[in-house]
Amino acid sequence: MEPRAQKTCYLCGTRNEPDYRFCKNCGAALGAPDGAPQNSAPGAPPPYATPAWQTPNGAQGDGFDGVGADEMQAYVGKNANRFLAVFARMKQAGRRASWCWPVFVLGFFFGLIGQSFWFFYRKMYRVGLILAAAGVLLLGVQTAVTFRPAVRAYATVFSVTQDMAGAMLTGDEATLDEIFDAIDGTIDNLAQAGGPVRTLTGLLNLTAVVLVSVFAFYIYLRSAEQNIRQFTERNAAQGYDYYQIAALGGTSGGALALSIVFYILLSLALTLAPLFTALSLLR
Repeated sequence: MEPRAQKTCYLCGTRNEPDYRFCKNCGAALGAPDGAPQNSAPGAPPPYATPAWQTPNGAQGDGFDGVGADEMQAYVGKNANRFLAVFARMKQAGRRASWCWPVFVLGFFFGLIGQSFWFFYRKMYRVGLILAAAGVLLLGVQTAVTFRPAVRAYATVFSVTQDMAGAMLTGDEATLDEIFDAIDGTIDNLAQAGGPVRTLTGLLNLTAVVLVSVFAFYIYLRSAEQNIRQFTERNAAQGYDYYQIAALGGTSGGALALSIVFYILLSLALTLAPLFTALSLLR
């Protein structure tokens, strides 16, 4: 049995495996439409300035609810070939669910706020804000139920510091045992504080993280389709090119950086608040 011939992308000339439906270099759907220009240079960048890229609604037809695959590729930008392959499988199967590992990993380690990083990076600011707000709410509830026990724990540690130092210098083992018992008891109380509430918020967070991971690709697909359609409708009269669509979508490193800074500052504030409260009570 002879091996199947590789598919050559009509846009960038890259040779792809026979079972590929989208180009691994530029993300374009494989199989040239009628009248499309050919590019025989393997690995060449997509010819964004060609008339095929400037055709309203895309030269490759309505691949995504009225949005052409080439328009979607330009909008997604980085790693577009992977995203378009996922989108195509979802469309063919008629399903909305598709597991997104990057979103799940962010959620597993950083909760809903961590998942908002991905949405901010992909310029889905409204979804990112909703997830960040939900994450802040859950963190706020967890902090509220442990705040007083944490203040008492810090206060206990601070209050026995001098006694501990003196007992260590004099070798007073009885006093040291009492101090350590007091610290252990305080830590146990802190660990048990708000147990049911912390368990409930933890389950809510895990459930939300899984759901967002399952529907992240669908949310991105719907957002891209809506934004592209609105853009093309507004600019249908005067025309547009794919550089404009690429600028509309793509990624935002600045939004990602700001969301990470926000998470770090929030974490520091929630961690240090009981500490400074305990210090102020001991003055």
